[in-house]
Amino acid sequence: MNIEIDSDYAEISQLLERENHDEWSIQQLLNCYEGDFLEDEEYPWAFQIQLRLKQSVLHLLETYITKTNEINPLLKLNCL
Repeated sequence: MNIEIDSDYAEISQLLERENHDEWSIQQLLNCYEGDFLEDEEYPWAFQIQLRLKQSVLHLLETYITKTNEINPLLKLNCL
């Protein structure tokens, strides 16, 4: 079977790969990243993916907040 599946992981990965981020893309990222990858499961192989994904998301958010002078106050609250 060749079925295309939509997943939060794929959307987060696409958002992380973008070169330029705006308020919309950051809000999309916050909407998709609601917790660690497969956090309810105890798959040993998922730990490195969880860690890498979390670090990438946090780094992007920190960079965006640092570089954005006029940030939406509600978005800033979500990032803290």
